[in-house]
Amino acid sequence: MSSSVIRILSKSQYFLLVQYVLKMFYVICYI
Repeated sequence: MSSSVIRILSKSQYFLLVQYVLKMFYVICYI
């Protein structure tokens, strides 16, 4: 059960990282 929680946390963290990278890429392209 704890391993699944860790997996969900890492997945959400990875999603936030991807979202941040896409935002930075969009800003660079926009400029």
